[in-house]
Amino acid sequence: PQPPKDWQAQRGASGETYWQWRGRGIPSWVDLDEAPARPLPVAVSYRSAQAPSGQLPVQISRRLLRLVPGEGAFEFKVEEVGDKPLSSDELYLDEVTLNVPEDTALRYGMLELPLPPGADVERTTWGIKISGLAGDEATTLERARNEPGELFYGVPVDSLSGEQRFRHLVRFSQKGSFNLPPARYLRLYAPEQQALEAKPALAKVKVE
Repeated sequence: PQPPKDWQAQRGASGETYWQWRGRGIPSWVDLDEAPARPLPVAVSYRSAQAPSGQLPVQISRRLLRLVPGEGAFEFKVEEVGDKPLSSDELYLDEVTLNVPEDTALRYGMLELPLPPGADVERTTWGIKISGLAGDEATTLERARNEPGELFYGVPVDSLSGEQRFRHLVRFSQKGSFNLPPARYLRLYAPEQQALEAKPALAKVKVE
């Protein structure tokens, strides 16, 4: 069975088929051209223009930096990406900073960072040193800690207070232009309480 023509078939990054609404307004139900032979599981995903009802006092800032090889085998320096397209042949540093007021402490959160199709987070950062992040000395990256998702990756945040920074290495393999939603922080046991990146740094991504 298939939905009516206002629902268009799309192909996901991993080859799955999904249906995207292209009609006017917001549908209240879905009609199929024939009754299914057996019960079908249905999942609905959408973006709302409304702010989350339980807005958390968390500021999210994100920046993407290009890694330039240094003199050593595992040494790099960074440069701002700016308005330049991303390259499928290069490695990038995805840096996200969370800030909360001094009198605020949050437990058991998750940071969700959208990625375009074909992007992958490097599994290890062992031994990599990067100069140009803070001060003159090279910074050794901490052990990568993330959970893969569909077109995003999650970073568990057990406890959040003050300012915390997370860095991961990312590659972009699929060429094209993509629009990404903002980064999001939410509480695992109260997901209605969340915060969104105010000015999404990766709202528009072009990979060449």
